[in-house]
Amino acid sequence: MNKFQILKLNDLPQKDGDTWQAICDQNLRFQNPFFQPAFARCVNQAHPGVSLIVAEQDGCPAAFMPIQTYSSHRAGPVGGKLNDLQGVVVGPDLDVDVHAMLQATGLKSFAFHAAQTIGGFEKHQFESAESPIIDLSSGYGNYFSWVTANSRTVKKQGQKTRKMLSELGPLRFEFDCRDRATFNRVIEMKRQKYRRTKTFDLFSLDWAKRLIELIFETQESKFAGVLSVLWAGDHLVAGHLGIRSCSKLHYWFPIFDPRFRQYSPGIQLVLEISRAAFNAGLIEFDLGYGDQPFKYKLANSGYQIVCGKLADSRLAFAASRQFHFTRKWLLSRSLRPHVKYIVRSINPSFGHWVFR
Repeated sequence: MNKFQILKLNDLPQKDGDTWQAICDQNLRFQNPFFQPAFARCVNQAHPGVSLIVAEQDGCPAAFMPIQTYSSHRAGPVGGKLNDLQGVVVGPDLDVDVHAMLQATGLKSFAFHAAQTIGGFEKHQFESAESPIIDLSSGYGNYFSWVTANSRTVKKQGQKTRKMLSELGPLRFEFDCRDRATFNRVIEMKRQKYRRTKTFDLFSLDWAKRLIELIFETQESKFAGVLSVLWAGDHLVAGHLGIRSCSKLHYWFPIFDPRFRQYSPGIQLVLEISRAAFNAGLIEFDLGYGDQPFKYKLANSGYQIVCGKLADSRLAFAASRQFHFTRKWLLSRSLRPHVKYIVRSINPSFGHWVFR
């Protein structure tokens, strides 16, 4: 790469946007919805300030890295914490150094929480983790046979689902529900969980709420919001708002009704979504990074992600790394639930700056 520039997303020439989309189309690694130009456009509508670092090779754009700028020198992933996979979208057979991209455009720091190991992010990591996926490329039947044989959770689910059916009524599943009232109901269920568990309510942020609405409303061939819901009789027992690209579905905002937790409706919903996704021509259901145990009980594959910070000095990197592990240690202590309950009871918006 011999030239780098930073542009406001709105100033990106159409032909360069087409190149970005073409790179995504040609490489499965970039077909996750968070790499799609449409995701950056949705974020920019909800939270203006999206920029793009463009790297050129012999006068032609060859790599793209969408970012959210917080100042003239600091940036983060486009969409912030609502972005579950970051990285640089680069053409085939080309090498790119994200640190060089950052320095060439005058940025001094870029914090990332779930980056692919492309472009040198791993050189600036605090730690790595596996992001679990449901690989459907061999068919849903093969996946279900594998997960039934390897997961006690799924082995037990058939009995739980039959009991749910007999006690609550017939099951009804919609893979891509377009009903706005149902969407609002799922969002309200999510907000109730935030309040119940003293978790920061993302929907209290105007831009986050607007982004989630835009994702639901977007219905393009290569990018769309997908609202999946599971009913038992008259009860909406579980719902999920995900994002679809041309070949992949990403797990994003799940919820289930806690009154029916004994039936594990969330697990049944994931299985129903996986079947419907395969039937719709999708080859992967990306469950996203995180430490929720159920994801690893359902996943049959995964890939490495890293969290860390690109910084202009070793001292800045070391300070951020120390802060990261100190915070992680504090959050892992047994007092965490009690502290969170007290703090959020006093100040429900505590922690909002994480989602700036």
